[in-house]
Amino acid sequence: MNFRNQPANRARWRQRRKNNPLRTVIAAMLALTGLCIIATGNITAGLLLILFALSITRRVQYFMTARHLGKAFRTMIPAALFAACCLVLPPVGAREEPAPAEPALTAQESSTAPESAAASWAEVHFLSTGNSDAIIIRTPDRCVMIDAADQDDEQQILAYLQDLHVTTIDYLVSTHPDADHSGSLDAVVENVTVGQVLVSNGSADTRTYQSFITALSDKGLTPSVPLEGVQIPLSQDSYLQFYNTKAQGSGNELSLITLFVHGDHRFLLMADADQALEESIMEQLPEVDVLKVSHHGSDTGTSPAFLSHINPDIAVITCGLNNDYGHPHQQTLDTLQQAGVTLYRTDTQGNIVIRSDADQLTVTTSAQNTQTAQPASAPTAEPTFKPTPAPTPTEAVLSESDQQSHQNSAPSESGSQYIGNLNSQKFHRPSCSTLPQPQNRIYFDSREAAINAGYDPCKRCNP
Repeated sequence: MNFRNQPANRARWRQRRKNNPLRTVIAAMLALTGLCIIATGNITAGLLLILFALSITRRVQYFMTARHLGKAFRTMIPAALFAACCLVLPPVGAREEPAPAEPALTAQESSTAPESAAASWAEVHFLSTGNSDAIIIRTPDRCVMIDAADQDDEQQILAYLQDLHVTTIDYLVSTHPDADHSGSLDAVVENVTVGQVLVSNGSADTRTYQSFITALSDKGLTPSVPLEGVQIPLSQDSYLQFYNTKAQGSGNELSLITLFVHGDHRFLLMADADQALEESIMEQLPEVDVLKVSHHGSDTGTSPAFLSHINPDIAVITCGLNNDYGHPHQQTLDTLQQAGVTLYRTDTQGNIVIRSDADQLTVTTSAQNTQTAQPASAPTAEPTFKPTPAPTPTEAVLSESDQQSHQNSAPSESGSQYIGNLNSQKFHRPSCSTLPQPQNRIYFDSREAAINAGYDPCKRCNP
């Protein structure tokens, strides 16, 4: 006898539908979800979910039972539909495929591209405050200030921060208590919101440093000494790292050494470290791209061995014009020039800003006789250019054979593939932003020729 014609069975199923409305509600919600999925464009997943919702309703189950389908089969059909739906739907939290990349911008278009479309960037500002240090590090989300020059520089520093639209300094760093580094720290604390304060080990009883400590206390800030070698993240691809945090002694011996890393670019800021301090931390330091020369270019620091170890491409000296100390000392200038380092000086070039983008460093200065891509305070896309080195009192002396080689090779620069530095024994692409000065160049027609001549590839342009 047909199952559907059995009054007892038919009555039992009707009673179950009447007494179990929850199944109908769940099925309706699933069906609506399926419609929503179809609206998003995933038609297959939406239809499977609707079929699954129908398969669990009492009416469909009754229909399958009336066709003498076993309980296992009646369960297997909804399960199969649900499994198929799960396979078609993307995993929860999965990201959509990125849209096809836009065509590359021309040079003119890239110069006007909005900041939001630019890659991650960082800027290091070396302020021209005379024979003193005041350094600002900026990333899209963070601002760090390292030292604040002399007491009479506070108006200049505050105006510079205002021009950069800096209202919060996330990390304020005092490398050591000397007045030419801590002089305006109290003014910064009093006029700008400060997050954390990092100081060198030790203290000083000088009026300047005590004014800084008093300003911190008035703002409810407590200074702390950073841990040796621990990375302090600033963004996804940049961080700070400090050395000589357990220093003993006084004055320059306490200098807190700062390593700032953004992507593949490394900046080493040496405060007033002397050669003994350089030697004590040298093995912990990596090769760097930019060196802030210690103690305003004094001959007490920047030994040839230290310079050879960190192997910088660019050096910055913060010093005052015609200062009473004779900074920078000739010995330091000679050491930098012999190493083939491109030198910038605040006494002759004013404020110096080094911007780090994905694979290039761009240098701008406030002096009128230097190339400036964009205003120092504007973190916008900048064209690449070869930095203009500061004039130095000495010239690199070439051997007679090197001079002959240089003279023979120079006319073919436009057609040569690689340019070597006679001092540092590195070779570069012609487009590299850290090419040596013309008198220090040698030209190669191939990469193999440069390597066979004993030259190492530049780590910036990767020739």
